[in-house]
Amino acid sequence: MSEQATARITLAEAVDRYRQEPGAASNAYEWYRKRAQAEGRVSIGRTTVNAVKVGRQWMVEAADVECAISAHRENVAEQHRATEDYKAQVLRGHDGATVRTD
Repeated sequence: MSEQATARITLAEAVDRYRQEPGAASNAYEWYRKRAQAEGRVSIGRTTVNAVKVGRQWMVEAADVECAISAHRENVAEQHRATEDYKAQVLRGHDGATVRTD
C-alpha cells in the first residue's frame, strides 16, 4: 500500500480545501464535524468520505478527499454544460428528470 493511500489530513483541512472550489457547499465546519460524529463520514460535494477520530481530531484520508474534490469538479463542469445546452434550447433528461443547471 502506498504512503499516499494511508495519509490522513484533518477534517478541518479537508473542508478548507473543498471550500476553495467553485460551487462548494457553504456548510459551516461544525456541520461536517457533527456528521462525522453521528455517522463516521462526511459529504464532500456528492461524495461520501469516511472520517475517524484520532485523539481529539477528526481525520479523513487525503486521497479520498482528492477524489471527492475531483468528482465535485466534474459535477460542476457537467452542470455548466447542461446550462449551456439549456441556453441553446437543447433539453436533457427524460420526462420528470432533474437536470442541474447554474
